[in-house]
Amino acid sequence: MKNVTILGAGLVGNAIAIELAKSFDVTSIDNNEKALEKLKSKCSKIKTIQSDLSKEENIIELTKDAEIVVGCLPGFMGFYTNQVLIKQRKKVVDISFFPEDMFELDIIAKENNVCVIVDCGVAPGMGNIILGYHSKRMKVER
Repeated sequence: MKNVTILGAGLVGNAIAIELAKSFDVTSIDNNEKALEKLKSKCSKIKTIQSDLSKEENIIELTKDAEIVVGCLPGFMGFYTNQVLIKQRKKVVDISFFPEDMFELDIIAKENNVCVIVDCGVAPGMGNIILGYHSKRMKVER
């Protein structure tokens, strides 16, 4: 079974953790104790950790055993967090929408030989990925 660590236990991070816990060992990390308690009340098998994820050393320590990291942090934390995770050679799927150029992460990911999927939220995110896929294959009018 894969160890999945989810950074952020907000509304979307909470839903992702519950769904993934059906098939994986899930650890959810957030600074908000109430969010973690709410998550734990919905799915007791999820391990929860309260921590300040704005600190690099916390990200590194708390994700060291993760085989996959799911980023569900606010956008202002997304780019930095992904940089830290990539340098630790972590596989990442991230739903945060950040203002920085995501293609800068591509360079770092290639240097570290790791797969990172960013901007993978619902909208924008997956909608853009799906539209881009089909736009290359057909004429998209609307």
